[in-house]
Amino acid sequence: MQVGQAGMVWWSDRLTIWVVQQGWQKTQLGLFLIPTLVYGIMFLGQKMPKSEASEKGLSFGEMLAEIWESSEASSFALIFSFSVVVLALSTAVLPV
Repeated sequence: MQVGQAGMVWWSDRLTIWVVQQGWQKTQLGLFLIPTLVYGIMFLGQKMPKSEASEKGLSFGEMLAEIWESSEASSFALIFSFSVVVLALSTAVLPV
């Protein structure tokens, strides 16, 4: 067996032991962080493009007003507030 292959076997054994000791959920979280760190390093020094709103000089309030004017957003707000009230009333503890 060559030195490189022996090293891979040793690391795979260590990884298996670590997975068994730590549990699979912690291992999944650790493996999830590896590409996150790689992408973070890749984005360092990159210049992000400006959004259309910032190019036009719109404020945050103006953007929200534009969304609120649409009928979908206002009807969603009404349905959401109604469902919050219904949920609050249905979970209230009433004296018997």
